[in-house]
Amino acid sequence: MGEVEEVQVEIAKENMDDPYSMDVLNVYVAPHGSPDANYGTLISEIKRITKNSTEVTPKVFIMPFEKLMEKAGGMKFMEISDVRPKPA
Repeated sequence: MGEVEEVQVEIAKENMDDPYSMDVLNVYVAPHGSPDANYGTLISEIKRITKNSTEVTPKVFIMPFEKLMEKAGGMKFMEISDVRPKPA
């Protein structure tokens, strides 16, 4: 996708306080251009491709590249992160 500068996929829980709640797939996207623009088509395309490939519909979040790098840990960027709490 030419519109995407960087992406991070995150596996999380619906309720992060409950290790037994449903898993969710979050996709954080830093698009080329302003993150304030209308990216409805891009979001729909990411959801469609992910659903067709994995049978999971992700939540897609658009953010500036700098924020994504900060969220992803700066220099030690991980494209896929699992932030689910571990069961006791």
